Amino acid sequence: MPLASEELKGRLEAQLPGYMVPAITIVPQLPRLPNGKLDKRALKIAAVPGPNAGGAGAGNEIEAKLLSLLEEILDGSVQVSRTDDFFSLGGTSLAAMRYMARIGETLHVAVSVSDLMRATTVAAMADLIANKLTGVAEKVSGETTLSVGGNFLASAGPGARRKAVW
Repeated sequence: MPLASEELKGRLEAQLPGYMVPAITIVPQLPRLPNGKLDKRALKIAAVPGPNAGGAGAGNEIEAKLLSLLEEILDGSVQVSRTDDFFSLGGTSLAAMRYMARIGETLHVAVSVSDLMRATTVAAMADLIANKLTGVAEKVSGETTLSVGGNFLASAGPGARRKAVW
């Protein structure tokens, strides 16, 4: 008896870290073209699970931009909500690189692979980006130190030269 996709996914999640569990969709029959070849377009449409179809929309401007970018990266083949997991939607390593590059171009913030692994949903990524954009100004013994994403960028105080510290 074949396994259901959710049962198979559950078994894999018990053995593997979350980022290694593939998106699984079981199709009853492979779509064919009249000449007998595999119909890749129909297969792509049939294979997209759409985990949260009709789910939560964007909560803010950053989320709206991320939703748009993610739909673009995934070729518009799936409706994305703010709570959908990038990898469950069929995100690949190449798609991840394209997504991170487009985030950098659009929102002017650098996102690393480890950031994407930690923030796999649009909502989590938006929070991470918001934290990076706002930065944290800390007052340390008369000097203001600017840190973005936990990396101290510069210290500037009375008569002090700017220096990079990381």
